[in-house]
Amino acid sequence: MYYEKVEVTHVSSNDFLWVPWELIEGGAIKLLKVDAVHGAMHLLLRVPAGARLGRHRHTGYVQVYTVQGSWRYLEHDWMANSGDFVYETADSIHSFETLGDEPTIIFASLNGTLEFLDDDNQVVHIESWRTMLERQNAYLRQEGKQCIDVSSFIPQANHMIHLRGLNVV
Repeated sequence: MYYEKVEVTHVSSNDFLWVPWELIEGGAIKLLKVDAVHGAMHLLLRVPAGARLGRHRHTGYVQVYTVQGSWRYLEHDWMANSGDFVYETADSIHSFETLGDEPTIIFASLNGTLEFLDDDNQVVHIESWRTMLERQNAYLRQEGKQCIDVSSFIPQANHMIHLRGLNVV
């Protein structure tokens, strides 16, 4: 990659629709950016008051900023409120729960996969940058909207770069 061609990426979350996320009843995501090289995704998650996300494990780090509302992990004694930041280590296992009367919105940066577990700690579902991107694009197509390239680091997604004689789009 020619680093001179890489620009700062500005993302306006207003350009995205809330995409239903069936793993939380009434939950929705806005996938803002993915980095396929590092297996990372950056998203907003909106969850109704009183909702829970099943037990899950992260294979990489997770950074969460609480935009609105309150939430916690059932396995911990703290509660995250608006403005709070949570940093999670890889291979941590927990169950997400919203608190209070208003929907909770978090901004999360995840590296690696999100593995959902049954009572015997067996993986029953896996989410990754790819599954999130496929879900978002499928929803946009269903709604008659144009898909947004959230993976590019080049200002114009169709810009051709020449690397050692190879043409890469």
